[in-house]
Amino acid sequence: MAELQSPDDKFLREEKASEEPVVLSGLAGWLNLGSAIFNLMNAVIGAGIISLGYAASVLGSAQFIIWLILVVVVSCFTMDLVLACSKQIGCWEAMQAEKNPNEVLIEPRRICSRVQKCDHTRYFSYETFAEKLFAITTYFIIMKDNLPDIVEGILNLRGIVTDDVDRSEIWYLNGKILLGLMVVIIQLPLACLRRIDFLGFTSFIGMACMMSFVGLVIAKQPEAAALCGKINYTEPLPAPTCETKLFTFSVNSVYAIPMMLFSFMCHGNILSIVAEVRPLASCKSNFPSIKRTRMLIIGSVSPTTILYILTALYAYNSYFNRTESFLLKQYGYWLNGDIMLLAARILVTMCITFSVPILHYPCRYSLWKLLNRIAPKTVPIPYDNGFQETWNPIWFKMFAILIQGCIYALVCITDDFKLVLSLGGAIAGSCIIQIFPSMFYLKIHDWDHRGAYNKLVWLILGLGWVTFFFNTSLIIIQSIAARSDAGANDFHDEQNKVSFELMGRGFSNFTDAILSTNTTA
Repeated sequence: MAELQSPDDKFLREEKASEEPVVLSGLAGWLNLGSAIFNLMNAVIGAGIISLGYAASVLGSAQFIIWLILVVVVSCFTMDLVLACSKQIGCWEAMQAEKNPNEVLIEPRRICSRVQKCDHTRYFSYETFAEKLFAITTYFIIMKDNLPDIVEGILNLRGIVTDDVDRSEIWYLNGKILLGLMVVIIQLPLACLRRIDFLGFTSFIGMACMMSFVGLVIAKQPEAAALCGKINYTEPLPAPTCETKLFTFSVNSVYAIPMMLFSFMCHGNILSIVAEVRPLASCKSNFPSIKRTRMLIIGSVSPTTILYILTALYAYNSYFNRTESFLLKQYGYWLNGDIMLLAARILVTMCITFSVPILHYPCRYSLWKLLNRIAPKTVPIPYDNGFQETWNPIWFKMFAILIQGCIYALVCITDDFKLVLSLGGAIAGSCIIQIFPSMFYLKIHDWDHRGAYNKLVWLILGLGWVTFFFNTSLIIIQSIAARSDAGANDFHDEQNKVSFELMGRGFSNFTDAILSTNTTA
């Protein structure tokens, strides 16, 4: 019996015959591009949108917009780098020829295989596993916090009052029990299915579900702002200021930029989306032109950025310096029984419930791949949809139980939404958005540093490593300090408040002086 070959090896050794490309013109071409733009927007928007109000509160509205635009520019540039790398090494053609592209992990993994010419796929597998793991963890935290509120809201609508009840004593109001039931009844059965193609419809409703959250933030802003200083928070500090600032600093500002990076992690999906974009009839190539692919990137990222800015600024103008990272939870302090809040919670929970299996498949594949590389005689080759002979139901289901069980245990131990999001952005976001695309491009071009374009790629690579090491270290140090101080640092560090206020006041005075000078002139 012939030895079973890895799907990676088969891909690298076999070139599939390319088919006659489908070209489009007129309205059909624009509809094709519009569909791809919508799919990429849906890939970008995720749990990160919930935390951007907190990022605005620890940076100030003007500084938040500046940093967000910088992250957007870097993300667009590196998405273009991913497309350039795939086209230069032939992955684009292979993607177009494939009838059944694998999970979102497969295309960047193939780029890595071809570029490195050796077994470097494990490094990308590490990062993909980390990215999907952080994403699933944030979704589990959202479900754990939302499910008791949803049950309580439905009971209140039926006239059953639960305000004075200890949630931990009633199983149907206990977030850990409800999340466990959700995992056992919905998540694990979906994770054990061989194919989940039917979940493709959720990409259409996912955007609408997240729009319900944005609508809630915008609609309730005047009411929330009017209640400033009157809302009973679980933590007494800091005292509400009831005003926004253009520039502000605190030790928690270190969480902001990684949260923004987390909100734009879509580089692993872009090739599978671009594979559906067809060239126009006027294009002389078998593949969409550079202009068309850049229209795809800009067309999806631009409205997403506007949506992020609106959501963050409205959230900041609702709760000011008391804006929390898990914003939905904050509305529960004063909006219990509100139909709009209940609907938003149900829709967001529904969206992420069916998004978890889509994230779980590449997460399982990358972990399976890593263990296969470490112990090839014990762990079989991971299952690849394109190679049915790799199917192994026992290992397939075992990895599903292992991943979801470990994440559930982690969420039961700690549900620090801010910490998970920021670490996800600092570790996975810096690699997916900055480090990997830059390294692939520079490797293809023999690490050339001549020319402005190559120097810019080197700069992004350097910033990626700074984010990876510097931000991650600061986040861990700040988190440990917050816990050692019994939560004193958990929201805004009061011990370092004076020094950071002086820095923020200096920046504010500087900007006020510039504005007054311009007004006088």
